[in-house]
Amino acid sequence: MYIILITSMNASNEKALKVLEQQYEGFINTTGWNFFRGLADYVKTVQETIPTKHIVEALEKQQEMARKPYEIVSARAFKELSKSAEKIIQITENLSKEYERYKPVTQKIDEIKAQLAGTFRITSPLQNLDSNIMDVAIQIKALGYSDTIKQFEDEPKRIKNMYGDYVFSPTYEKIAIEEKKLERRKETEAWGAWAELPIVEKVILEPEELNKEARKDIEYLRERKGIKSCVIDEFEDIRVQEMDCIRASKIEGEKTIFFKLADYKDYARRIHIYITTELIKNDEENNLPSIKKEYEHNPKGIQFISYNDQTGTGQARKKFKLKLDQSEHKVFSELYKNINYKVSRESILVLIGHHKEGEIVNKPSKKSGTYAITSLVKALREKTGLNPDELVQNGGNLILMGNIPTN
Repeated sequence: MYIILITSMNASNEKALKVLEQQYEGFINTTGWNFFRGLADYVKTVQETIPTKHIVEALEKQQEMARKPYEIVSARAFKELSKSAEKIIQITENLSKEYERYKPVTQKIDEIKAQLAGTFRITSPLQNLDSNIMDVAIQIKALGYSDTIKQFEDEPKRIKNMYGDYVFSPTYEKIAIEEKKLERRKETEAWGAWAELPIVEKVILEPEELNKEARKDIEYLRERKGIKSCVIDEFEDIRVQEMDCIRASKIEGEKTIFFKLADYKDYARRIHIYITTELIKNDEENNLPSIKKEYEHNPKGIQFISYNDQTGTGQARKKFKLKLDQSEHKVFSELYKNINYKVSRESILVLIGHHKEGEIVNKPSKKSGTYAITSLVKALREKTGLNPDELVQNGGNLILMGNIPTN
């Protein structure tokens, strides 16, 4: 299938494509240990081969951008919960001075204090903090002091609670909405498949690194909770243990917890199709390697571009200055950061505020987006003196071609 497509490719992309295709065909139709060992080698190749390394680095950036709305909401919720927790602590401390039956909530208060201080490790910190505050509020209400927590009451609360409609963070309920959006994107976008694969490479090729982290967690639990039943030096990460069971044929298929074969076959297929397509597109559509080579050997091409995104000043065909935090500055800063590599149309439109990341765009909005990018490129070319072969626009994707001075 790929022989026809790669005949005109440059040597680097062609070699990467052939190696990946050979590795992929070697493991995709196998099962158990053979599948995961082959997948680990494939992931390592992708991470270490120059053409594909840049592709997955771009995917990791997309993942960062996709997670931002969720992380912003989570951070805001934690801040609100922390303020509520501090108020609850103050209320309970005042009550404890006058009421002996307050003692049952002491442990919860200690957990809340530990979490606020960052000394209490837990997998779901927001849920745990909200739950602990609610438990204390319920105790306060049971003791007959509901008036002291009236400030947290919220009658229109979306999710009702039999003990009282208390809200300790107005933002908390939005987390589930953002999480659902993120999961949907993870299932449909290439970064979602790639996000699941590096752990396979680590579990099989670098298990000791994961074991070290696991031992730190066990040591923490032993110190804090008094756990003495395990020998820390021999403790292994639970994912490493599961992979060892797969290797020994003690567990397979869907009986696994972390490494379900059907899921990882799907991740592998999705990422292989994406990477091979990108390698071909980079060569046939954008022709990035050959353009870069032309500039390195053509005295008429742009030799050096220097730019400081903190000041917005730079030197291309001529000196230029971009107004900070405006669309031109944001986009050129991103292009310079990814010099000689494509910045997608979607990223450009998000940077200039045309729409929010992940937002569904209708046809009229798509047309206005194209116009906005074209106008922006025209303005940047005028200010920098760069020509269409140096500031490349291709279907809304932009590429800044050139060399950054080494000193």
